[in-house]
This record gives sequence, structure tokens and C-alpha cells, in this order.
Amino acid sequence: MTNHRIQWRSKWLTRWLLGCALLWLGLALPVRADGVADEADLQFQLGTAAWTKNDYESALEHFLASNRLVRNRNVVYNIARLFEQLGKFPDAYRYYVAVLRENSDDKWGNESTRALRRLAPKVAVIHVTTEPAGATVYINRKNLGAVDTTPSQLGLSEGEYTILVEKPGYVPYRSKVIDGRIGGDYELSVTLEPILGDVAFHGTKGVEVRIDRDAGGPSCVVPCTLSLRPGDHTAYFQKPGFAAPSQRFTVKQNAEASVDVDATALVGSLLVSAEETNALVEIDGNLAGFTPTVITGVQVGTRRVRVSLSGFAPVEQDVEIVANQQANLRDVVMMPERSVAAASRESENIDDAPASVTVISKRELEAFAYPTVLEALRGVRGFATGYDSVYGTASVRGLGEANDYNNRVLLLSDGAVLNDAFVYQAFLHYDGRVDLGDVERLEIVRGPASVLYGNGAVSGVLNLVLRERSITPGVTAEVSSFDNHTMRARLHAAIGNAQRGAWASVAVAGSQGRSATLHFEPSAGAPAADFTTNTFDKFYAATVVGKAWYRKFALQLFTTSRTAYVPTGNASTFNYPENTATDARTMVELKYQTALSATTQLTLRGLFNYSKYRSYDGTSDTSLLTVDYNHLERYGSHGLGAEARLAWQPSSKLKFNISGEATTTLKQSMFGEDILASG
Repeated sequence: MTNHRIQWRSKWLTRWLLGCALLWLGLALPVRADGVADEADLQFQLGTAAWTKNDYESALEHFLASNRLVRNRNVVYNIARLFEQLGKFPDAYRYYVAVLRENSDDKWGNESTRALRRLAPKVAVIHVTTEPAGATVYINRKNLGAVDTTPSQLGLSEGEYTILVEKPGYVPYRSKVIDGRIGGDYELSVTLEPILGDVAFHGTKGVEVRIDRDAGGPSCVVPCTLSLRPGDHTAYFQKPGFAAPSQRFTVKQNAEASVDVDATALVGSLLVSAEETNALVEIDGNLAGFTPTVITGVQVGTRRVRVSLSGFAPVEQDVEIVANQQANLRDVVMMPERSVAAASRESENIDDAPASVTVISKRELEAFAYPTVLEALRGVRGFATGYDSVYGTASVRGLGEANDYNNRVLLLSDGAVLNDAFVYQAFLHYDGRVDLGDVERLEIVRGPASVLYGNGAVSGVLNLVLRERSITPGVTAEVSSFDNHTMRARLHAAIGNAQRGAWASVAVAGSQGRSATLHFEPSAGAPAADFTTNTFDKFYAATVVGKAWYRKFALQLFTTSRTAYVPTGNASTFNYPENTATDARTMVELKYQTALSATTQLTLRGLFNYSKYRSYDGTSDTSLLTVDYNHLERYGSHGLGAEARLAWQPSSKLKFNISGEATTTLKQSMFGEDILASG
């Protein structure tokens, strides 16, 4: 009996201490100045009193009412303890999880963790996680109400369960039936499928689209289509150098919306001036004007400005354009062109050329208006020129004689050979070309260059560098005179840009000749005499020059013809009206040039050459010959050529060239005929 009394007193003492602790917890409730707080406090006190009397159901009822009025984590813990005391383990499990979710590191969190371990063998535990989190969890039916939000840890009694998961903007999820056994632990991981609608963005290409100020990269680039959640969204647009206002739009489920993006280019202006006027100004490779100029409507950002002029090295510079402001590129200094290609068959600075070189620039050619190569050579040091009223000749450093075949000098057009196929003669006067208007510069290399060019380059090389691809589209016409008796006319047309384009020129020249008195030496029994002719220097000539290009390919065309009247005759006749000499040349070249790497360049070219010569002599009443006859000569030749060259420059001071060249004459003919008029 004594033992029983002691046991009863111990049980009573335990209940008394627990009641005091619960009363202390109740006093710790937040003080509210309204009736709800007072009612919650009263419910808590009633629950505490009922618990001390072992009336667990009443205590639970009062604690639940207190928690509904004012939520308190300590009250939630008491509810969990009472459910456990009453043997309602699934409910106790749920409330312990609620306590632990708010804080797992304090006293009540630690107690709840231990309680969950204690209850796990008495319930079926189902862990529900979703991506994204925050979804509402239902068990079996929605009308029973939600039980939790994910991530969720459910403790259930034994039975079959279907888990329902819902989240706004996502397709509802319904699990398969889970056979929950006491002590079982089940994992349910769900990736929710978003409910989407499509929105298509049209308009200015290249605009980056960001949705709802997404801090990451652009969502897409116009034109594009995005799949977004239904509802209202805001699109923000960005493109360097453009401005576009944000737009609000609505996405509907399983429907497509459309947004038109109209980005306006931000522009400023640019002033460009140079020491040289009429220099070509290009912005990002596009023709913009000629110096001095103010260019409006230039798109903002860093723009590449190129200033170029024939005879000068181009100047390139980056200029920052700011919206609604003027940028200035003033007093651009342009240095005279100092590059040469004829010395080594590769363009290089004239100071690095391994030869004695003179360059006649475009500026000099225009200033002195040289009509032919022969006239341009008259003032070049080391050169002596001659003209016998039919052909012009040039000797270099004393090598070459007047009235010879002029075959010791090699004449090139952008590296393509223009010497004829009979005696390799270089035609330098109107017999070679009528006009130098399309020549950017004339490169003159003194001294032998046969190692590079083979035949003909014995005393020097003359290379006519034609205008480059940086052309000005349009049509121009020119008329001029030379030496008081020669008229010239030229028509030039150009189209395209640096990537694809063409230009062509047609030039004609002619002279009715002039009067000259010629002395005829005694010969074949005829006495010495002086005769006057009105056809001295009479000729007609025409030249067609053109270039066409497409990316890495370039096509060059050159054709010329001249008919000269020869009063002295080609074969000892004199002053016969039909005494003429005609020379014609045609050259077509196709070239391919590409950079294989930063230090290696490949050049391939194919060449077609055609030469023609015709002379005719006749006698007249004034002829000193005692025998009348007609003399005719005709020469003709055409052939092909090919070249492959690989240039490798491993450093700025070292360069290697490997090349191969082949030429063949397809046909060559010579014809001569004398027809006696009397015996």
C-alpha cells in the first residue's frame, strides 16, 4: 500500500510540474491588444487546466481553438503532444512536422525531430517534393481540403492514397495509388509541367528580347517565338545602336500572341576633313562622301572610317558616334603612296624593294596629263626616250637603241604581260594605249629582272597598276588635246562595291597629221629631192580597259588598236595615201587571290594574249621608185599563260615566294606579199 501511495504521489507531482510548464508557455504568448488575443489566451489556459486533469480531448479542443485565433508555435507543439497522447499518430506526425518546418535548431525543433523518429514506425510516411516547390498537396480528393505545401512530409494511417498536387500556372498532377503500410517510407517526386502559351516577336532583326526584366541573358533574338506562362508579361528590347520601347502583352493558354518590335536606329553625325580634298570617305565599308564633308544619320557606336585617295596610302580610324551629337575627324594626314609590286611581284614598301624603283603617282599622272607611257617616262632619271613618228622607244641606263624593237623593257598591266609575241616588243606610245586615266600609278624598276619575269625584263620593268576596287559608282566623260594636233576622248563607268563590281573605260585618240618636209637621199638612180607631206603623225587609235571582280576573283580586260599613216613608207615608198601600219593587242586575265593564313597568300592566274600587225605600202606619182608595186605584211599570234604563286612571310623581315609559270603559243603566222603594178 505504501508503494502504491508513493507511486500515486509521483504521478501527481509529474502532472503538476507539466501543468506549470504549460502555464509558463501560455504566458509567453504574444500580447495582443484586441479581443482575439484575449480569447486565444483564455483557450490556452482552459487547455492547460484540462491537461493537468488528464482530460486530453478537452485540452486538445481548447489548444486547437487557441491556435486558430492566434497561431503560436508552442501551442502547435502542445497539439502534437496531445494527438500522440491520444494515439492519433498521423495527426501528431503532421503537427510535429509543422513545428519542425519553422525552426529545426531550437528546443522545440529538436523535440519534434525526436518525436518524428518515434512516430515513424507507427505511420506510413510519404515524402512529396515538386519542381518548382510551393505546390498545394491534397489526399484522395480536393473537397477534403489541402493537407500541406511542398516539400511535404506526411504521416498517414495504413491505407491506399492518391496524392493530388496543384500550383497556379502548372498542369495539376495526380499520382498513382500508393499502398501505405505502417512503418513504410515512400518518396513521391513530381516535376510540374507549366501551362504555356506562345508569343511571336517580329520586326527589327537582331533585337535581343528579355521577358519581365530577366537578369540572365536574352530570352531570344528577333525574329523568334517564346513559350511563356499565361498572364501579363513585359518584354524589354535591346540592340546596340537602336532604341525600342518595352511592350506589355498577355499570353493565353495554348494560344499564340504576336509582338511587333520596331527598333529605331540611334544616329549622330560625323565631320571628316583631310589635307587633301575629294578624298573618298567610307564608313564601315560603305561610301559616305568626299572630304571635306559632314555625314548625317551615322548609326551610334564604334564606326570604322576609311579615307582614301588615289596616290595616297589610305587612313583608317575608329570613331565613336554618340546619339544626336557630332563627332569630328579633322585634318586627316594622308601620306603619298609608297608601295610597289613590280620589284618582287608582291606589294611592298618602296623602301624595302630590292631594286632601283621610281613610282609615278596618280596625282602626278593627272597633274601633267600624260597621254601615254612614253610621255610619262620622259622625265624619269635613267631613261632615254625616242619616237620615229611610228613607234616609241625607251632605253634604260644606256641599254637600248633608238629605232630598235624596244624588246629589252617589260611592260605589265597589274602584273600581266603586255609585250607582243613576235619580238617581245613593248608598245609605249599610242600604239600601246590611248589613255592613262585608269592607272593608279606607274611603277618603274631599273635594271634586269629576268629572274622574276624571264624574257623581256633585260633593262627594266614598267608596271601599270590599275585602279583598285574602292571605286566611285557612276559615269564620267573627258575630252582633251595633246601636242596641238591630237584629240582624245574617254568614257568611264563603274558599278558595285569592294566585294562585287566592275568598271570599264573606252578611250579614243586621233590626229589628221601635220605638214612636214622630208629629204629623200639619192637611190637606185633617182636624184636627191625634198618632198612635203600632210600626213606626218596621222593616226587613229582606240583602247578598252576594264575590270570585274567578285570576292576573291578578278577579271581584267585590255584591248587596243592603232593605225598609223607612214608617209615615208614601210618599204621604200613615199607619200602614198594608203601607206599604213596597224598594231592591235588583246589581253584577258582571270586572277584568284586568297589568304591561306595570316602569313601565307596564294595567287593563281590564267592569261590569254593576242597580237596582230599589218602594214601596207603602195607607190604613187610622187614616188621616186622606178618600179610600181604594192607591199603587204600580216603577222598574227595568240597564246595562253598560267601562273601559281605562294607567298609566305613568317616575320616582318623575312619573306619567301614559290612560283611557277608556263606560257604557250597556240598559233603564230607571218605573211608577206609584193604585187608588181608594172614591169
